[in-house]
Amino acid sequence: MQGAKVVGADSRCAPSGNSSLSSFLRVACPQDVSPHYTLNLVVPEGPYGFEPIDSLQKLFNIAHPSCASPIVCSATGWMQNESEVWKSDVFPNPSGQDVTIRISDGAEGDCTLEIFSVEGKLVLKKQLSNMKELVISKLEVGSGMFFYKISNAAGKNSTGRFEIL
Repeated sequence: MQGAKVVGADSRCAPSGNSSLSSFLRVACPQDVSPHYTLNLVVPEGPYGFEPIDSLQKLFNIAHPSCASPIVCSATGWMQNESEVWKSDVFPNPSGQDVTIRISDGAEGDCTLEIFSVEGKLVLKKQLSNMKELVISKLEVGSGMFFYKISNAAGKNSTGRFEIL
């Protein structure tokens, strides 16, 4: 998509000053049930000059940090190199108020939690010290679809998504 990011490539978008009006990337594994896909990144239409493809690239880099390891469908969803990843879960998801992120295994020491909006904007960043569970309040991030990344100094990470209605 980056190769097609030229204003005027799609004449319908030229008046907006953008190469595209919106962008999305969806990866569905056989066990996925609509609309809960393994990877579902959507960037809606933005203001004049806003490039949805750039925002989609940022979201993809957050959700899948290593292009060296491809997205592989498994029984539990997409995977990365197991030496670089630990598991995390979010519940309830979607939620009307708060969500809890639980780090299942593999996380050691101090970690950084980053939460991003669908536009790729950082909406919350927290330092975690040996925490295995963290509550994210609707008051902290608002409502919408969010992507998170938890990482430590050793380069291990966990990523996921959640929705607060």
